[in-house]
Amino acid sequence: MFRKKSYDVIKRSEAGFTLIEMLCVLVLIGLLSGVVIMNVPNPKSETQIEAERLARDLNAMVQNGLISGEVRGFGLTEEQFSFYAYNGEEFVPAGGQNWPDRIKPKLQREGQEVELPDEISPQIIFEPTGLNAPFVLDMSGPEARYELRSEGKGRIVLVKTE
Repeated sequence: MFRKKSYDVIKRSEAGFTLIEMLCVLVLIGLLSGVVIMNVPNPKSETQIEAERLARDLNAMVQNGLISGEVRGFGLTEEQFSFYAYNGEEFVPAGGQNWPDRIKPKLQREGQEVELPDEISPQIIFEPTGLNAPFVLDMSGPEARYELRSEGKGRIVLVKTE
């Protein structure tokens, strides 16, 4: 009869993984999962999307006024907002839209809240030099609150306040 070599025989204590090995694998999986979850961006709220869009559109309007040398305007009511171009005699609407249902705008000038009119008309004027009267446009929604701020130098900055 022939005899089995010692390396062919698997001892019962050597079969499978040890508890330490299993715990190390679980810790590594947990760490990697945590890294992945922390790097996944949160979805944007409707308020944030609208605030970013309006800030981008206002800054583009100011830049277009600088390039063309034209006076531009922005007006709002509780239901809608509009951009304006001055044609030398009057302000002509140049686009706008209704506020989303759950966003409530508030306008402040010189630290005082301005009562929004029922009829839309230009309330913020942007000179061809890019200068304007300082203002804060508060956009409050159910998920968050954002402010569009201008210090009067023609740049509108978006700030999350809550």
